[in-house]
Amino acid sequence: AEEKRDLALVMSKTVTCGEVEECIKNSCNFVTEVKLFDVYEGKPIPEDKRSMAFTVVFTPKDEEFTANTVDKFVEKILKNLSRNLEIELRA
Repeated sequence: AEEKRDLALVMSKTVTCGEVEECIKNSCNFVTEVKLFDVYEGKPIPEDKRSMAFTVVFTPKDEEFTANTVDKFVEKILKNLSRNLEIELRA
């Protein structure tokens, strides 16, 4: 069964939605869909940044995922987002 996670991310206004989606997809082979569902600017987000929220869908190829597996995928995605695009998870 597929698993979904919602990630609210804070990034520079220069980062595009496409860049974020690409980075998420490149971070994990099991990501089958990345959907933007919210964009927010304003307090408490710093002026030069915005928040974008994405639903990330993970689909197993053969075996079922455990919650732990998906957490690890998310961790790896967040590491890559931070390293490549200086994106943080919204607090």
